[in-house]
Amino acid sequence: MKPKTFSKIFQIAAGIIGFIAGIVIIQNGILTDWIQRAAAFVLSTEAFEMNLPAVFGFFNLLTGLLLSVVSCYVVANVFLKDWLEIRFQKYYWFLLSVILVFLVILGFLIVLNKTIQVDEIEHVHSAWYVVHGAIPYSDFFQHHNPLLWYCMTPFFILGETITLFFIFRGFMFLCILAIAYTVYRIGRETGLHREWAVISVILLLSEVIFIKSGIEIRPDSPYVLLGSISCLYLIRFVKRFNQVSLMICGVTLGLSFLFIQKSIILIFPFGLVLLIRYLIRKIPFQSLLVFTAAFLSPLLLFGISLIATKSLNDYYVTNILLNLNILFSNQQNCLTMFITQNPLHIVLLFFALGHVIFHRKTLSWEQMIVILVAVLAAGFPILVRRTAERNFLLGIPFLCVVAGYFLQSWLKHPKWNERRKLGIVMLIVTLPTFFLLKTGLIQHNRHQVRQIQYVLKNTAKTDRVYDGNNVFNLFRPDMHYFWYAVYGNNLIVRYNQITGGKYGDYDLSLLIQEKRPMIISNFGFDISGSGLLSTYQESPFKGLYIRRSMQPSNHSVNSFINILEGGKRSTGRGIR
Repeated sequence: MKPKTFSKIFQIAAGIIGFIAGIVIIQNGILTDWIQRAAAFVLSTEAFEMNLPAVFGFFNLLTGLLLSVVSCYVVANVFLKDWLEIRFQKYYWFLLSVILVFLVILGFLIVLNKTIQVDEIEHVHSAWYVVHGAIPYSDFFQHHNPLLWYCMTPFFILGETITLFFIFRGFMFLCILAIAYTVYRIGRETGLHREWAVISVILLLSEVIFIKSGIEIRPDSPYVLLGSISCLYLIRFVKRFNQVSLMICGVTLGLSFLFIQKSIILIFPFGLVLLIRYLIRKIPFQSLLVFTAAFLSPLLLFGISLIATKSLNDYYVTNILLNLNILFSNQQNCLTMFITQNPLHIVLLFFALGHVIFHRKTLSWEQMIVILVAVLAAGFPILVRRTAERNFLLGIPFLCVVAGYFLQSWLKHPKWNERRKLGIVMLIVTLPTFFLLKTGLIQHNRHQVRQIQYVLKNTAKTDRVYDGNNVFNLFRPDMHYFWYAVYGNNLIVRYNQITGGKYGDYDLSLLIQEKRPMIISNFGFDISGSGLLSTYQESPFKGLYIRRSMQPSNHSVNSFINILEGGKRSTGRGIR
């Protein structure tokens, strides 16, 4: 038997067996238990319990469908190989566009359905404080930089409803799309052909951690966007020696810092590149001054605003001393989940980094900038033991560009035609797409939305609430300066250590008796042992309590400022 004939028979047999296996998997759900055991091994107990049996059945269905479709393609390839080659070549760009559009639609579904995170409540509530005239760091506790909250304030004209929350998520998703376009531009500026720049974007939009964490209402996506733009203009400056590009690089880097402090990761690679370029006499000293002045200008304006609002000392305590105190503390480790959800991405990145090391002498300055930023941004969270998902957002876009370098070099041989290149792309993105589909179609936040709506419906705009874990309070006043972070991560304990016990008399039960909030949660204390059950009754939502026989107060919206001022005059247990 000729080898080609044997190969065809083998492909047909494998295709038929694979198709039958796919149908059996769909009909009998034989992978459901296996997937459930794998999830139990990877996830924490709490995270595992959140995955309903429907989720595991969903993965079983997708696996069966994928196996059946691939098997059909294998059989078709035996009889219609030439026809398929022509069609793939003709519709190659159309198919890449379909993959891109599919990933964008999937991202939008995740915006609508992904469970609401405590940090999202925190930042929406902080923006609400700012809208009502409160001064960050002085009037309410925060340990992040404030630009996100001020960017969110114009949207409050649309009303303080749950819809506003999803509008903010939509804004984050637009940042994700803008980052994707910036990745495309960086790829093109650093030598990627249009095809591989687009594939770098596909890799980015199929990164589970990047999409799931990037759409959340945090300062991370805006800072990554501005950091990416800053890197793009640094590359343009290196290529064209355009001082305007250098100014834009500095200003956007400064603005990214005003979103969140972790953007300082970029100062080292940018400064190093400019310093080396100066030392080898590629740029004048004036360029260093231009970059420094452009970077410091937004920070100078921010410093002036802190002095004008008399909150400079509070900012120093909460955003510098406190954050340095927790810098090396252990945090949620997402590395196992990252490897599980994007295994081929990891393999690809190892090959890509090995490729650039092996070919380091042929790299351009522009490519070295991207590689340096990718390595530092991805490695820094591991170095300081802050390995939560959001801390890898900055590194992932640049790693995708580096992967594009490798793919372009590896698949440049004529034997890698459009059909095979598309197959490589599909192979890489298929598994992470499963996890994105699960988040966009199976996971939902309906219970959380109903809980937030319940609080808004049963309170007036000036009724205080206690939500120490940032679960339900978007648009209502709190009881204390430390409106969250009082238990669990115990930031109030660290704050008191730094300030000599400024809020050392914090007592939650006494606060509730004094401030008489309309709604409270049982987070951080035993409500049954506090004597508060005579005043509060449990709501339809577990762990949420509402005052007995009380109607929401009927104060005007402007009286919020009076509440805030009254809290400032209180000692120890006031808002301030």
